[in-house]
Amino acid sequence: MLRFPRLESALMLLVLCAAASAQSGLTPLNDLGAGQYLGFEGGLYAGGVNEPPAGHLAEAMARSTQIIPRDATGAPDPDGLIGLIAIGMSNTAQEFAVFERQEDLNTGRNARIVIVGAAQGGQPADVINDPGAMYWGLVQNRIHAAGLTPEQVQVIWLKQAQTQPLPTFPEHAESLRDDLRDIVHILHDTFPNLQICYLSSRIYAGYTDNPFRNEPLSYQTGFAVKWLINDQIDGDPELNFDADKGVVRAPLLLWGPYLWADGPEPRSDGLTWLPEDYESDNIHPSPSGEQKVADLLSDSFASDPTAHVWWRPRADVRLVAIDAEADAHVRSDMPNTNSGSGPEVVTFTMENGVQARGFVRFVLDDLVAPVRYAKLNFRSAGGSIPASVQFVPDSTWDELGITYSNAPGVAGLLGALPPASRDIPVSLDLTSTINAQAPAPVSIELGVAMVGHRRFFSRESGQPPRLVITVRSPCPADLDGDGVVGSSDLAILLGAWGDWGGPFDVDGSGLVGSGDLAALLGAWGPCPQ
Repeated sequence: MLRFPRLESALMLLVLCAAASAQSGLTPLNDLGAGQYLGFEGGLYAGGVNEPPAGHLAEAMARSTQIIPRDATGAPDPDGLIGLIAIGMSNTAQEFAVFERQEDLNTGRNARIVIVGAAQGGQPADVINDPGAMYWGLVQNRIHAAGLTPEQVQVIWLKQAQTQPLPTFPEHAESLRDDLRDIVHILHDTFPNLQICYLSSRIYAGYTDNPFRNEPLSYQTGFAVKWLINDQIDGDPELNFDADKGVVRAPLLLWGPYLWADGPEPRSDGLTWLPEDYESDNIHPSPSGEQKVADLLSDSFASDPTAHVWWRPRADVRLVAIDAEADAHVRSDMPNTNSGSGPEVVTFTMENGVQARGFVRFVLDDLVAPVRYAKLNFRSAGGSIPASVQFVPDSTWDELGITYSNAPGVAGLLGALPPASRDIPVSLDLTSTINAQAPAPVSIELGVAMVGHRRFFSRESGQPPRLVITVRSPCPADLDGDGVVGSSDLAILLGAWGDWGGPFDVDGSGLVGSGDLAALLGAWGPCPQ
């Protein structure tokens, strides 16, 4: 292969120069401190600081203790679920998609948390600030498909921008702040047990020349979030979260991760945004950009004191993720052709009646039923119509041998995967199916009932179809994992006495205390086999 070192060096220099010229010269809010931008102080909170005032933090800590497992009606239930969803636009959807997929593999978090991405492309703040917007029906569809009710949703990540923001500051930030205020009103009215809404502003946008998406507009969205939260802290009745102070209009608001850095210039914690972190439009994040935001989200929930109670793992449940063992699709117009090695699982119906059907199989050999919850999850590759999911009783089909001619039949509709923009995970509650089948394998068929198509990433793509399962622990009081509840477990429990939640909260009450001691003493001796 011919190499041209001087040409390669020149091209690399051009890339570096382009990155350098893309710097805005602005200082991230979390580094600006008491410094100013156009007469307005930095910091994430008032006073140029990055932590909430003590009073607001205390209120947030109190509300975090109310983020507990709930049943479908919203009543506290030690065997219930906690809904964590994302609300926002296309960038939000892409970034949260990677977060959801990686956290569905994280056994170090609370297995009762069900993560659902409800953000959607083409749904900016000035569209979804209307409670009658079609977007809110989409949110409900995704939540219900995943087996949650609005009453179980208790934590939200919100990230938004406007379609055509005002070109002047502070008017742009003030306008977005007002849209965000309307949105949190809708969130409060839709999710009656919503306790905390974490907000983020946009990532860096200095590589695009789009006049509605470039800098300093992206930077300024940070002020919109800051001013919204500070209005709540200052007692704005339109953002009241405390029933003792009047009509409740909003959840408690806090900063989530702050995402902006000045392009290639590292901010104080090292975050940068490079050209390769973006898709070709230089607006939407590429896989590396999505991963940066996902990691910031994961780090935030793992370290934020207001998430300490509900995010940490619990003793009574554990998380199990099972990736598809086989997937393929078949076409009626190519009845003897196999498509089991491609990067996508496709289903469609054409106007002339030609159909494609997708097949996916999961092996459940080590799974012991009954499980508490099971989420079927795909990452969408394209298409905008619902995809039906049907049970396939015969799991003996071969990934590289299945065709339309020899494909097994189906035996009942399990539900539908709701529409989603590209790259977005979509989910379906399969708890009853898994409990009926485990430890036998489970096969499903994907189809569409109308003219159109849906495409999902296959296991060959590196984004496999996945089951995310919450399994009850057979012996939650065995804190050291030696198969016996005894003196060493008692010592661990006493050492954690007074902790909020976590892996030593045996009874799942959210506090390590007398209830856990009673549960441990009641389980004293060998664990059940």
